Amino acid sequence: MINKQLKLALLLLTMAPLSSMAETYKVKNYALPNQSVFFIPVPPSWQDTILQPPENLPPTIRFKPISGEPFEVYITPIPPKSPTDKKISMKEIENMVALSAEHAQPSAVEKNLQVKNIGEKTPHGFYFSATDKNPKPGEFRYMTQGIIKLGDGTATFTVLTNTVSDVVVEDTLKAIEQAEMKNK
Repeated sequence: MINKQLKLALLLLTMAPLSSMAETYKVKNYALPNQSVFFIPVPPSWQDTILQPPENLPPTIRFKPISGEPFEVYITPIPPKSPTDKKISMKEIENMVALSAEHAQPSAVEKNLQVKNIGEKTPHGFYFSATDKNPKPGEFRYMTQGIIKLGDGTATFTVLTNTVSDVVVEDTLKAIEQAEMKNK
């Protein structure tokens, strides 16, 4: 069920324009459309794969563990199409994440999926977490999903795990908060 919810939530999120602290993060970079580059620090125990859609759309970066407990992290950095594009507001990002949470709600154990801030003092983005009521064999039980603002662009992210208090979610939130999008 999470796979269906994930596809819908990722579609909704993309329509708008660090393992443990003891582990050292490695900054990785990915070329994007419109001469942009996405930089993100990730634990060295994470292996990346680029999922490139057609028609010069931004890639989705999938991270999985090199070994150990399975998880998947999907991040899609979305640069502005042009410098004159309307800038997306934090309120618009919060509304998109809230809409995604509403769509995930029917399949979730939780009665209310709370949208939370990314960023200690000033929000840089928003996310929510959900537990699948009835995951099918091979599906993940827990999902965290959101959007973060990166300059004039954004990045959507989804974390899938089978462990409720998973360090992968914490690592992803730390990494995504430190991520950057720059022009070449």
